[in-house]
Amino acid sequence: MCAMASPGPYQPVTFEANSAQRARRRVLGFVFLVIGAGMIAFSGKAGTGRGTAGLIVAGLCFAVLGALANRRAHTMIDAQGICTSGLWGRRSCRWIDVTDVELKIDANDGPPMAYKIKIHRRDGRSFTLPAPTDSATRNRHDNPEFNQQLAVINSYWLNGAGPQHPEQARSLCTNVQDGCR
Repeated sequence: MCAMASPGPYQPVTFEANSAQRARRRVLGFVFLVIGAGMIAFSGKAGTGRGTAGLIVAGLCFAVLGALANRRAHTMIDAQGICTSGLWGRRSCRWIDVTDVELKIDANDGPPMAYKIKIHRRDGRSFTLPAPTDSATRNRHDNPEFNQQLAVINSYWLNGAGPQHPEQARSLCTNVQDGCR
């Protein structure tokens, strides 16, 4: 479903992590790769036995997580629906199956505040978009275009299917600075 054709003004739009977000993921991926390689290399010095095997397996897991962290995270929308690709694989959904587009704000006891978009489906399942996202420390946002990107996603949803029962739809507030939820 990722390669959908769109008639009219609702052409495909792809959201990707910005350069600061990609750089952070690359550094994290590199750290995991180094830790995994170090664990595997150290396992040769540890001798043999169950502990060594566990060290090798843990090292391989860290190395795989490092490789996955460097995966390209993106979200594509068009008139028909939404398709994502991220760390844990692909997800897709037609707009008619979407019951809500929720702004998730994670404010854990202080900065940075993280902003994500969660898609709720008619079948009760939901998924969080790997892009666009935002993170804010004080008044500095790593994705200053997040509000406009959320508005575009809401526009495609409302024009693609929209909330079937207005009382079920959450507020479509798109201004993160106002603290909408």
